[in-house]
Amino acid sequence: MTNWSDILPVLWFDNAPLWLLVAFLFLFVTGYPIAFSLGALSLLFGWAGLETGLIETTVLSSIPDGIFSHILFDPALLCLPLLLFFTELLVESGQMERASFAIKGMMDPLKPEREATKKRKVGIQIKSRAGNREVCGERSIFMSIFLPGAVVSIFVARLFDLPPEYLSVALFVPTTVLFSFYMINWLLELWVLANRRQAQRYADWSGQGPPPPLSRNWGRFLRYLFPPVLLVVLALTMVLHYKVSLFATLAALSLALCCLALLQGQLRPMRFLGVANRAAVATANLGAMLLAAFCFHSVFLALGGVAVMDQFSNLVMPSNHLPWLPLILLLIGLAFLGLFFDWIILTLVVLPMLMPVFSNMNFNSLLVPIWAGVTSQLASIEAAKILEIQGLIMQSKLWLAALVWLALITALVTYSRQSGEIVAKTLVYGKGASLDNRISMGLFVLLQLIGLTAAIIVPQVVLWLPSLLIG
Repeated sequence: MTNWSDILPVLWFDNAPLWLLVAFLFLFVTGYPIAFSLGALSLLFGWAGLETGLIETTVLSSIPDGIFSHILFDPALLCLPLLLFFTELLVESGQMERASFAIKGMMDPLKPEREATKKRKVGIQIKSRAGNREVCGERSIFMSIFLPGAVVSIFVARLFDLPPEYLSVALFVPTTVLFSFYMINWLLELWVLANRRQAQRYADWSGQGPPPPLSRNWGRFLRYLFPPVLLVVLALTMVLHYKVSLFATLAALSLALCCLALLQGQLRPMRFLGVANRAAVATANLGAMLLAAFCFHSVFLALGGVAVMDQFSNLVMPSNHLPWLPLILLLIGLAFLGLFFDWIILTLVVLPMLMPVFSNMNFNSLLVPIWAGVTSQLASIEAAKILEIQGLIMQSKLWLAALVWLALITALVTYSRQSGEIVAKTLVYGKGASLDNRISMGLFVLLQLIGLTAAIIVPQVVLWLPSLLIG
């Protein structure tokens, strides 16, 4: 007869961290919110660890101090409220929507007029059904990727013990190249559709001679495209030229966007309060998930997670060679997990557990020769970390952080429900959330994988600009 009183303690003491992970996967499948799942498991397994003597009381009593010092006053995380406010204001003021409207007007002058007529009808529908006089906007695929991508970059910089502005500089080249490909694909499709409509217009023309040419409104094009271009130039000037911190850059961008929206008549008091309210709610949601994840990892480490992660690191890491294979497998694994997990889970739960593996990857012999005389002293800033990471100099940390960010963005677009979840999305009454499908998901993922591969093979893609600007 099986003596469970002898078997259960062995199973608990030897595998407590693994049971914690299994419990999290079970709650994830059942659909409970992430913050509640992580918080509840932290309390339950923390109490069980105290009762069985696996966790010391001092470990749990140090968690509140860690929350204040590592999260609430972390310089990187303090950028999140400003980032969320700026993004909400960018959408609410219609800057991206009008820029897209102007580009479509240059490609096909008839299409924006049809869309404007359709939008007026939608506005009447909202007013008659919901009593709301304000037309609700929909987020483009760019905004749906931009905000989570920016949030992920802040979290990745925090885990790799990097100032966020350093990682922003490192990501500038690969992000610009990928965004250029997306824009080329979008403009090419607009051009093809415009030519088809023009051909149909010629076929339907019943008058004498060719139909009169369509006039393009260059004044509207420049007026609508000027605000986002101005904001981009302002951000690049502050970060690249004056080396301003990310927090100050976001504050300046938010102030400039407020002034632009006021000049355009797009920032009424109630709309501004709505933007502030949505940004505050999104910040609270992110904060709750981050606090719960911090408690979860604290309990995980206290239950013996350090030994588990060390065993995993020793298993996948070679001894005398550059760890190319483990690096590629980990990056592919992060991108592949996007088929099943939300990017928040990957960033707050999965990635911290992989940090010991990344910290043991030594690519210094490869990266030092292509770095223009910058030493590891530039990384001396103290940043909060969920897990300790040591032994990486500035070049390796920036390069690995950029690769991880690219893999997480690939996971972001492969996740089927990604549609700007971080912020409250305004929807037309009676309709569900919809993404702009101009860029097919397959091409989007393919471009991401090409960018990730290029950054692995040619580290200069990531390190060239930081080596010129930092220091």
